[in-house]
Amino acid sequence: MGKSRLNAGFCALRTRSDGYYAGMLDMAENLANVFRQNVRRRMEQLKMNQAELAKRLNVTDAYISRILNGARNPGLQSLEQFADVLDTTASRLLEEKHLSRSA
Repeated sequence: MGKSRLNAGFCALRTRSDGYYAGMLDMAENLANVFRQNVRRRMEQLKMNQAELAKRLNVTDAYISRILNGARNPGLQSLEQFADVLDTTASRLLEEKHLSRSA
């Protein structure tokens, strides 16, 4: 599918009259924000910087930066890898509640 068709389809999702898809997109964006906040919090708890996280995940520092800045979202497999490296679970990384110190 061409990029313009993909963009047109995405725009159509945002403008559906009943707001259903817009609501789904808002929920996905919120979940991504929660994930980023929890990753940052867990990194702080573990005294781990972006370079160390990138090294342990076998990815570039730039990739971690894009995720933490919201320019990119990890897939499900990456989510599990983040959880393993951060010594927690994927579900805890997606919880709206703050991670506890024991994570």
